[in-house]
Amino acid sequence: MSYDKPWSLKRHLWTWIPIALVIFIGGPIAGIAINQATLGVRSSLTERTIVNNPLNRIEEYNHFYDLRGTFNSQLAAIRNNKAELAAYEKMEAGQPDPTGQISSNLQADEDAVSGAQSACVSTAQQYTQDAQKVATGGQFKDKNLPHSLDSGLCENEK
Repeated sequence: MSYDKPWSLKRHLWTWIPIALVIFIGGPIAGIAINQATLGVRSSLTERTIVNNPLNRIEEYNHFYDLRGTFNSQLAAIRNNKAELAAYEKMEAGQPDPTGQISSNLQADEDAVSGAQSACVSTAQQYTQDAQKVATGGQFKDKNLPHSLDSGLCENEK
């Protein structure tokens, strides 16, 4: 029994429309479902790749040196500001100040000491918090650097 009817667009069109719908609508839906199902595994692998990327290792390694250098320079700034403050206090005690210049310099140095101390404490806390992040950046801290910075040094610096 042979099939002798000529090819009919109507007959073939109704065969291919459901197939096209399944491919063009079902395919993306299946892709989204697979994407969502594997999201947890892929994101943890991506995070591990980002952390272990050599460019990030150098950046994280330098991060701790930069924080330590900033902390040391802030301690030096506190020392300098306190020395200036002591000099102005000595000047204020020894002579009258009719213009108010010594008093204004004294207030400015007190504000500078206070600001430098709060910045120093903030840097020490950031260093300590970053050093404790073992799963991410903390693993790149050099063993010669301290495990944490003492924020008490900022307020007790002489």
